[in-house]
Amino acid sequence: MDLTHSKLFGGVAILDSLVDSYKYAPHWHDEFVFAVYRGGAKRYRCARHTGTATSGDVLVIAPRTLHSAATFDETGWNYRALYFDPVQLAQATGLSVAKLDIRFRDFTHISQKPGLAIKLFEALDAGNETELALSEWLLSIPAECDAGTNAAPPERLANVYDRILDDPLSPMKLAELSSLAGITPEHLSRAFRRAYGVSPFQLVTAARIHAACRHIRQGKPLADAAYLAGFSDQSHMNRWIKRSYGISPRFLARDQ
Repeated sequence: MDLTHSKLFGGVAILDSLVDSYKYAPHWHDEFVFAVYRGGAKRYRCARHTGTATSGDVLVIAPRTLHSAATFDETGWNYRALYFDPVQLAQATGLSVAKLDIRFRDFTHISQKPGLAIKLFEALDAGNETELALSEWLLSIPAECDAGTNAAPPERLANVYDRILDDPLSPMKLAELSSLAGITPEHLSRAFRRAYGVSPFQLVTAARIHAACRHIRQGKPLADAAYLAGFSDQSHMNRWIKRSYGISPRFLARDQ
């Protein structure tokens, strides 16, 4: 995997990922992600949606949308992803930050549109006109959208989800969370996984991983970042960041 920061719109990050076998643990980003697939296949779980992305597909993932993925078979995957923070995407599209979440919803899978995928690579190879071409490409996406229509999770499960994200560092027990939802612990585990694709424990872990990455980007030493994010030690944090984002914490630190 190769992650670089371009000069586009003030530093849009670009990831090129070519692997034979890999599995992303559940995680989220603070940026809008636009991923274009050039080969192989990826099984994904994104918000309440599941599916397989193959060559010619485009995935659009909004900030703080929980997702995970794994290679489908021995062919691995080959994709390029662009990461726009909300201000960069507003600059690129001319839309207000408030309208971005409407235009680019939590998750969109545009299937078998090789023309759309090819246009991204043409845009990135447009020289001095790259920003113009990329802006046009981004604004062409909504007309092609095929977003999922799954119903939102019940409020009782959303309360548990919010409780975890409000304070992921505090100790919590399944009995406490099930009491908040008004259902048994066994029922909560099954219902939560159906609604969000992860268990309560996996959501806690994803939140702590995200917190650790934030501390690292702020320049904190890796050992301090691990402690502040609630990991038992630095090596524990290192393993989870690598599993979730495919890059090492030391790369994050150097990248700053």
